[in-house]
Amino acid sequence: MIHALSRPLVSFLLSTFAATVLLASARSQTLIVAPSGAQFSRIQDAVDAAMPGATILVRTGTYSEQLVFPRDGSVGRPILLAAYPSEKPVLTGAAFSGGYMIALLNRSYVTIDGLTIQDLTNASTVADCGAIRIEGHGVGLTVRNNTIRRIRGKHGMAITCYGTSVTRSLAELVIEGNVVHDCDPAPSEAIVLNGNVERFVVQRNDVSDVNNIGIDMIGGETSINPAGLVARFGVCRANYVARARHKDVGTPAAGIYVDGGRDIVIEANVVTECNIGIEVGAENRGVVATRVVVRSNVSFGNDDSGLAFGGYDKTVGIVRACDFYNNTLYANDRRNAQLGEILIQNGDGNRIFHNVIVANSSGLLLTDYQSNTRNTIDENVWFAPGGASRTKWNWDSKGVSSFAEFQRVSGQAVRGQFADPLFVDASRGDFRLQLTSPALDAAAASSKDLGLDVAGMPRLQDGKLRGALQVDLGAHEFAHAQLAIGGELRSGKLLRARVSGTSGLPALLILSAQSAPSLPIATPFGLMLFDPLMPRLDVFLGATPTDRQLQLPLITSPIDVRAQVFVFSGVAGNASNLVPFRLLP
Repeated sequence: MIHALSRPLVSFLLSTFAATVLLASARSQTLIVAPSGAQFSRIQDAVDAAMPGATILVRTGTYSEQLVFPRDGSVGRPILLAAYPSEKPVLTGAAFSGGYMIALLNRSYVTIDGLTIQDLTNASTVADCGAIRIEGHGVGLTVRNNTIRRIRGKHGMAITCYGTSVTRSLAELVIEGNVVHDCDPAPSEAIVLNGNVERFVVQRNDVSDVNNIGIDMIGGETSINPAGLVARFGVCRANYVARARHKDVGTPAAGIYVDGGRDIVIEANVVTECNIGIEVGAENRGVVATRVVVRSNVSFGNDDSGLAFGGYDKTVGIVRACDFYNNTLYANDRRNAQLGEILIQNGDGNRIFHNVIVANSSGLLLTDYQSNTRNTIDENVWFAPGGASRTKWNWDSKGVSSFAEFQRVSGQAVRGQFADPLFVDASRGDFRLQLTSPALDAAAASSKDLGLDVAGMPRLQDGKLRGALQVDLGAHEFAHAQLAIGGELRSGKLLRARVSGTSGLPALLILSAQSAPSLPIATPFGLMLFDPLMPRLDVFLGATPTDRQLQLPLITSPIDVRAQVFVFSGVAGNASNLVPFRLLP
């Protein structure tokens, strides 16, 4: 048992979070809102009183208000509107007809955290509707951990971010951990970033049962931005989107959609039971959606294609120089609309590689409609229940009836495989690979596609335990070690580290403070998710599987810690998932 962390580590952990303590002490106000017995009984009154650095805590109750923020926070001193710890205040729109429940118009450095926003009805116009409205310009806005439901009517959107200014952007937006369900955004979108919006993160949101697109990043709409500026330099990561379907069958909605945006990464999302799974398009004439990366996503059981890209017509925009790799597409096109797992429209110079693509019983894998120029498709695993000779492909608007014929006619998939990828249990939505999968360690040794898989596992691993680090195909990387952290994560208490996976591998646990910023750093053993130059604690856990208890140090301030396990076999090794946790005094 380890009884204490090393003195250098403790010193580092404490100094790392000194800024957090100073920030907390620098806040000039803590404003409490409650139905009775507090400083304020109305949230708007507290918002009006809040100055930079203020924290507004809202206690359990139902508040019938539509909020407008009159001022900004400042750098390092945002205005925080949040649920009181462990309580669930509700902001209801039942008494209102349209409008928006929270408005941030040309605001900066404001955070909305942990509210339930519900029951707004009769939303009717794109200019005046929805739960949370961010519009104009600003920087440093965060919307996290909110529940948004039953926003009804036309354009009943959940979170709307419109960069309408030509000269100043909406920048450094964070939209994370929100739950959105049972809303009516059609003909708009449940969560949308549109126009002059840049440097954003949309992550870990759960969007379900909405009547149009789930998450959308848009550019080129002059009705939103007169200059037609586009959403750009953003990440859409680790979201779950289910049943985002347009009410009209002829107007399919994507679970996640980039419409004319550029320089965006769409990664580690799961999309199911939508019209289209993930789509990159360009609906506005003259707009080019470019440098969009779609990787490590799972798209399964959608009504139409699992993955689509390209302008829908030659008269509109085009999708150019985008990469689609390490995705898993499974049994989409449930309506048998003859779109297949992948739909290619007006696109140029795009690449599809290192994916695992499995057709439904129809056997239709790919449809290419028009203007497919210089797109490349290779190094994927393809499969259909009826076998290679009974697959279907639409190439250049002409039918192709086998995998071999598709290779010959198209000149594509020369290094592709037709093989059962051997998922663990696809019928239950488990698309992890078995150890004998042909997708295991199948990416080129020089592959650049590092990072994390859909389950948070590092990409560069020694899956076959032969001393070679390679990437698997599809959304999941084979994991020889999985880490779970438990126990009472407090000063002086016992941390419990449980490692499962392949038996008999020696395991090393690494604990490190979270430095900021801390980018993933490639190492010989996969991917370290902390800075290896910083002081840290290394604990040998023995052979896997293992379950160990470690005594935590005595601390006086909260500390954010990252934990990761490395297991070794011969000259190479494998990294587990990252487990971040907060160590409390």
